[in-house]
Amino acid sequence: ERGEHIPPEDSLEVARKVKETYCYTCSDIVK
Repeated sequence: ERGEHIPPEDSLEVARKVKETYCYTCSDIVK
């Protein structure tokens, strides 16, 4: 918790991008 107040919509958007990046990284490692 860094004291940042992120609206729910923004947190969802960020979470989606993080998940995509994480998935791409995992698939790259598998390859």
